[in-house]
Amino acid sequence: MKTIDKLSKLTGKHMELHEKYQALASKLRSAAEATTITTTNYRPQGKKPTKLTGADKEAYHTWRHAVKTKIETDTPLYLTKQSRAVYAFNQLTGPIFDAIKTWVEEKKETGLTVRELFTEAEHYLSLPSLVEDAKRELLTITMASSELVDEYYHKPMKLWKYAETPEADRTKKFKSTLKPAIANPLLPMTYTNTREVFAAARSIENQKKERATYFSNNKPNKSRPWSANRAGASSAGASTPTPGATKSSKAPTKEKAGKEKDKEKSNAKLTPTSAKPAGWVGVWHESEQHPKKLNEAERAALLKQGRCYSCRDSGHQSTDDCCPRHVKRTSAIQAAEVSNSNSENA
Repeated sequence: MKTIDKLSKLTGKHMELHEKYQALASKLRSAAEATTITTTNYRPQGKKPTKLTGADKEAYHTWRHAVKTKIETDTPLYLTKQSRAVYAFNQLTGPIFDAIKTWVEEKKETGLTVRELFTEAEHYLSLPSLVEDAKRELLTITMASSELVDEYYHKPMKLWKYAETPEADRTKKFKSTLKPAIANPLLPMTYTNTREVFAAARSIENQKKERATYFSNNKPNKSRPWSANRAGASSAGASTPTPGATKSSKAPTKEKAGKEKDKEKSNAKLTPTSAKPAGWVGVWHESEQHPKKLNEAERAALLKQGRCYSCRDSGHQSTDDCCPRHVKRTSAIQAAEVSNSNSENA
């Protein structure tokens, strides 16, 4: 009797647990059905792309990106490869639609994919030839002397896109095709992408603009005799000429002042160098081995002559890499850093 009572109790508990399990399973099925997205109750969320006519080749990449984004956003509506390809085909219109319509109907029988549709559209638009044209143009593209960095930066971007140029090659190409005055300081440097080169090139360009502005504003004071404004006049102790002075001490004519400005502009266009380049106009000053500390008057005189504060040479500034003393300072700094690093490791 005791054994029968135990079996009956266990049977009752088993039935009770089975009923709870059935109730829980029913709730889970109901919740799953409520959250399952179907094509009948799904509301499209992606933006519909502008249809491609085939008249403008430049519009293809924008259209392709919009189609892919729409398919990815509204995946429940396009669950099969062929349904995605058919949707992409329906976003064509005009001549390109009529041209590949027969091909699409034939491909539907064996299976059509979005990738195949994109390839067929690219052949219709002759985009493979654009790739070769872009590669050829990239071989000769360079920055014009009158161009700004901002203007030139966007020229090779479209060519790189068509040619599918890797980022490393883009960086090297962009750095080497800048005009010499900007490219020379960048060539020894290492950059990982074109944005870094672009930022460095803009910085150099802005520095050159500031120098040009300073030179243009550093004009002789018309209220003082010309001899008092000459380089080193104050340090040499030159006296103000009297009203009865000779013609040679009078202020220069406008024609002569214009020639001096033309010399400065002509020399400013040359690449920074420590050796006298071809085309240099005016006096060339060689560098000094042990230059003395400058005073304000001497500094102003060097600035007017376009000479280096550090080595007193013509043709460059103290911040340019070609300055002999700039190289020495860089070497000294690097040696100090190595020494500090060795001492810290020890």
